[in-house]
Amino acid sequence: MEAVYSKGEYEISDDIDRFYGTARILRRFTRNLIGYIRYSHTMVEYDGVTEDDRTYNPSIGINYSIEEDISLTLDVGYFVNDFDLRPDQSGMTGEATLSKRFERATIAFTTTGGYDYALFGTAQSNGFERYLESALSATYEFTRYASGNIRGAYRYSDYVDIGRRDDRAEGGVGLAITPLRWMSIDLRYSYRLLESTTDTNDYTENRAMITVRLAPSVPYRTSNY
Repeated sequence: MEAVYSKGEYEISDDIDRFYGTARILRRFTRNLIGYIRYSHTMVEYDGVTEDDRTYNPSIGINYSIEEDISLTLDVGYFVNDFDLRPDQSGMTGEATLSKRFERATIAFTTTGGYDYALFGTAQSNGFERYLESALSATYEFTRYASGNIRGAYRYSDYVDIGRRDDRAEGGVGLAITPLRWMSIDLRYSYRLLESTTDTNDYTENRAMITVRLAPSVPYRTSNY
């Protein structure tokens, strides 16, 4: 069971309160297969004249260990979105992840589709979103002290509340190094390209980041005499 509350404050649209909850009932069929049923509920309350928005989403899924080093997660459902300011939305939801582990590497392919809420990160809320996304990622352990990762993804978004559609492609690489027991260094580069039916939202982004973390190998303790 999970419950999440988020609040968004905007410059040019109503502030919002978002409540999200999900619960699952699981059953183990075999040592390698777990099945479940799940229900998710989202409620968005607008601070203004906008009517509240609700989405109901039951689904079923499995977690299946195909082999010792191959696993599959699959979730299929159906959502119904109720919002007074436009026609109701409904459709299938789905999520599938297939991963393969090697001696030093892991490769995973994930594809998801259904609905989301684009409520944060901009000056106004983009509202209810129908989307489809696929991603491929890989990690590799070069040595005990260094590992790398790479990821690529594509996402199609249809923001039905504002009549806007986006195509977004992104990729990134990273390198994590632990030269000392008390020091770790994380190097990352990412690229993102967004093309929108609203030309003012098109952009290309290149971002590089380095993070250095220092932590004592033995925690500092005080003694009382």
